[in-house]
Amino acid sequence: MTTRKIQWDDFMTGPVTALLTVGENTVLAGIGSYLQYFDVCNQKSIGCVSVLPCHCIHGIRRALTSQRGSEILAVFGEKCLTVLDARWEDKHKTEINERIPAISITTEVEMTELEDWIWDAVFLNPRETNTLALALGHNSVIVWDWKLRRVLEKVSCVETCILYCAKFINSHLDNLILATGTVFNEILLWSPKGQRSDSGHVKVLKSLKGHKGVIFSVDYNHQRRMMCSASDDRSIRLWQLTFEDQLYPSHDELEMSVESWENCSCVCVQVLYGHSARVWDVRLLSATLVSIGEDSTCCVWNYEGSVLQKFKGHRGKSIWSLSVDEKERYVVTGGGDASVRLWNLSSRSERSNYVTLSLQLPEMPSEKGDYPRSVSLLNYNQIIIITNEGFLYLYEMEDKRWLTVMDDPEFRSYTVMAVSPAEPRCIVLGNIQGKLRIFVADDGPPSAWQTQDWEIYAGKIMNIHWLANTQLLTTGPEGEIKLWNLDVESLSLECCGQLTLPECKQRWVSAAAIGQGSLICGDRGGTVHVYPLNGGSRNPLQSFPKIHGKTGVTNIIFHGDTIYTTGRDGCYRVFSHDSGHMTLLNTYRVYKGFEWIDRLDIAEEGADYHVFGFQSSDFVLWSVNRNQKLLQIPCGGGHRSWDCKTKGDKFRFVYQKTREVVVCDTMLEQNQIKLKDALHGREITCAKFLDASSSKCIIVTGSEDTRMQISEIRYNEFGVKEMTCLENLNGHISSVRTLSLSPSSKNSTDENSSLMFSAGGRAQLLVWRLTAGSHASLVTENLCSYMIGQSQKKGRTRMWKLQQIKLNPETRFMDLSSVQVSSVWSDFPNHVHLLASACSDAFVRFYVFDEDKKDLNFLMESDSHDRCVLKVCCLTKHTEVDPEIYVLSAATDGCIAFWKVNRDNINSTLQRSSEHCSHVDTKIHETSTKYRTSSSSNSNSTAKEFVIMTSNDVQGHVNDISSSDSSDIICDKKDHKSGISADAFKTLSVDEVCCSKAEPLFILKHHQSGINGLDWCHCQGDDFLIASGGDDNALVVSLIKVSRDGLSVAAKGSCLSAHATEITGVKFVSPNRLLTVSIDQRLVIWDVAITDNYIQLKQLFCKFVCVADISNMDCRKIDNDRYMVVICGEGLATFEVQGILQSEDS
Repeated sequence: MTTRKIQWDDFMTGPVTALLTVGENTVLAGIGSYLQYFDVCNQKSIGCVSVLPCHCIHGIRRALTSQRGSEILAVFGEKCLTVLDARWEDKHKTEINERIPAISITTEVEMTELEDWIWDAVFLNPRETNTLALALGHNSVIVWDWKLRRVLEKVSCVETCILYCAKFINSHLDNLILATGTVFNEILLWSPKGQRSDSGHVKVLKSLKGHKGVIFSVDYNHQRRMMCSASDDRSIRLWQLTFEDQLYPSHDELEMSVESWENCSCVCVQVLYGHSARVWDVRLLSATLVSIGEDSTCCVWNYEGSVLQKFKGHRGKSIWSLSVDEKERYVVTGGGDASVRLWNLSSRSERSNYVTLSLQLPEMPSEKGDYPRSVSLLNYNQIIIITNEGFLYLYEMEDKRWLTVMDDPEFRSYTVMAVSPAEPRCIVLGNIQGKLRIFVADDGPPSAWQTQDWEIYAGKIMNIHWLANTQLLTTGPEGEIKLWNLDVESLSLECCGQLTLPECKQRWVSAAAIGQGSLICGDRGGTVHVYPLNGGSRNPLQSFPKIHGKTGVTNIIFHGDTIYTTGRDGCYRVFSHDSGHMTLLNTYRVYKGFEWIDRLDIAEEGADYHVFGFQSSDFVLWSVNRNQKLLQIPCGGGHRSWDCKTKGDKFRFVYQKTREVVVCDTMLEQNQIKLKDALHGREITCAKFLDASSSKCIIVTGSEDTRMQISEIRYNEFGVKEMTCLENLNGHISSVRTLSLSPSSKNSTDENSSLMFSAGGRAQLLVWRLTAGSHASLVTENLCSYMIGQSQKKGRTRMWKLQQIKLNPETRFMDLSSVQVSSVWSDFPNHVHLLASACSDAFVRFYVFDEDKKDLNFLMESDSHDRCVLKVCCLTKHTEVDPEIYVLSAATDGCIAFWKVNRDNINSTLQRSSEHCSHVDTKIHETSTKYRTSSSSNSNSTAKEFVIMTSNDVQGHVNDISSSDSSDIICDKKDHKSGISADAFKTLSVDEVCCSKAEPLFILKHHQSGINGLDWCHCQGDDFLIASGGDDNALVVSLIKVSRDGLSVAAKGSCLSAHATEITGVKFVSPNRLLTVSIDQRLVIWDVAITDNYIQLKQLFCKFVCVADISNMDCRKIDNDRYMVVICGEGLATFEVQGILQSEDS
């Protein structure tokens, strides 16, 4: 057999553990063992190189005397160190004068491993000595000749405790001071050239005490002669050092000698509290100091102890690294979410970044005095105000003058007002008698504006909405909707349609949009309605009852073929629109506590989403893509009239407050640049390939942060692999533990569609459809949501009313596996899928999902394992005569159970579902539960609990429930997915579905304890290979014969010490090749050889993976002998492997 070496092409992203800004526009980042460099102007990665193989970069230091365009860098991590020469230049495309950054990094010194952990490094002056001082983990310093790779000197302090941080002060060896943070909450100052004890160790110069936790960071500012420290106690302390006159010679005027340090005084002058968790790092600048912490916040302080800015953009629980450019223009942060963000230090806080002006109405003769009722911006410089006494005022900001447009008692006490969104500007008023008045606001004075009145209702005009510049919608008594076409030139109004709004408590349209032959309306009851414009019916064709809760729909917009709606439930929802029919695709919650969303603006090509709303008493402008607040203005809350407009970078917010109008002016500053996209803020628990090729791959990941993310990895214009976030999926109320993919019935030549099942904590399971179009667009649709252990309130419930759900928070889905039933039994439709699940309550549960009906039906279950079930996978046996589906489940006892799925059971389940679906919108089945909540009053084994299948909108109400002691959760109905007809907008009944019990066909003992990796491969005929990896570090492979007579073990083999720690992923790539990954951060390729009744496992290749705490693995074949592998944990890595099938030990 021809042998050749395995070829690897890898990519890695994860927590950013080191940062350094060099030159004018270059940022270096340490991610795992890789040094990645970014160009600030292009906001792109321009290079990536592995510099510390098998180790994680923790620090990057530069030589202080480097030449322009060249840097000597020391890169260290753990016990290892390397020295690099970095050179860069800017090239230009002369035809378009475009800047093209180019950087080359060469290794001056190969990676060297030292005796102890490295905390800090400094290049010693003069540079010609080629020496580095290194601070080690047990409070010692070594002087290292990096050219010769030789230790010249080692000095230890008398205090040899374990350090948590270290910082060198000065760069000449004679003046070198080391400030160290100890495990005993002290800061020790000592020098390698200090006085020695009898034992030869150096004495401590100063010991600074005051912190009540370990010290994580120390920094020193030479100009201010000030030191700072960050601690586990969430505080930052500023220490002022006072030196006596420089009596001792020094090589640098800023560097104080060792004798001066010994005789100086040090006083704590400030104790700063501003972080809500531990503080990891701090930097002292000329006018400010910058800190980062476990709360994912970067704080900018002044030296008086006040927080000037808080930069919040990173997801998750930590910002790990920090760097500031030499000119102190910006700060760069690297987070545990794998993103690199640049923040402008000159920008102001979102809270202080505005100027207010209060406008008092002109004095009018009135007993009680007049006050504003509604306010709007006619344009950026003109404000329109309608008052309680029926006055319409125009206030001009530039001239600071009031102009009276109208004084009419008919519009006293009650008036609704709407201003057209674009030129020509029109103002529409409606009063309590049903009169509509329109003003055409041209460039002349208000006295010359054209105006016209129409009597359009016999009663009060409830609301007015502009659908377009010349289209109006009005709501009158009894929910009567009228559509109007306005001819501005002749000032004529024509009614072009009359519709009826279904009954609700506050019966008027609160938001509306028109497009593609449909009118979309939202009412004050939180329902969205769809009206056909070319139909003869006055009633809606489709409704989504209470989809935004009970407080109303606030905004509806069309964006291409997509519709976005917002409401006061803290969510914005995305719908598809096709032939007058809307389908709910996804629901997004902005952030916890932001419940009142009033408006959504989408930038061109979806570059960013701006959300306008109210949090408590503040107006908030939120950027979705930047994940940060752009503005936060105290205004008293959302129960008031308001408007806002932009003019370039200027932003004006106007609102009504008591008896005055308040104008807030501010600048929308670009204070954040995202150099690298975020991944997840916490550990990644699962990853699956949606698509994989040589040029790109699309991966979906699930995480402990309750989100799923769809990302694309491809080469950018600089030839560097980059990960770009395509979509974030929300809906889980707890961690996402497992994903499973199945081909969708909607697959076509133009669109690649897949079903994705996601599950995890709080016994929640979601079903999604992911569709990639021919133009690289991605459409995600949430089809179904399901929970185990729910109980419904007894009695009849209207379908739009919310359900009370009682959860058992201890039950979790541990694993999922799915198969498209038609791929095995061709007589089944393509939209039927079998889903097997492993659950923590010792149950293996089976479901049938109908993609067309978006319906998840219970098939059968069993608790035969009697232990937590960890893994499950579907095995398909394809034969011409009698194809079969088996399910393998593995538990914490090391046993693998085999289950056979009966096609007749699937048929009967589908038939039973069809019989009930015409009248049932929520299905309930009874299931025996192994473990119950403590609040349950019945303890007998025959007790039953109901299971309710809910919709995606469960996340809109339960997303904020994170603690296990929450017993009641609110869920919406699943018919919100596609809406319901107007006729069905009434009470629906609820039926019960009986479940089937199941027993395994065969049990195979593989491990001493839990099984974390499980896979199968078909050999030939009835022979199947079953491989598993467990907590006992063992890899076991069995050859199973699957025949009509039953299952039997034909051969078995194992490697008891396949990895140093538990195996977390097992994948077959062929019958004789197997991949495994483990917590020990190794990816191993195994040769599987079957001889007689024994299977021999031989390790062919082992590769280190820079992902800590590896949790899962997936593999996808690209072509004949090329595979793509993805590994996830504390980060994510992909490998394109070539030659795996033909290689031997390489």
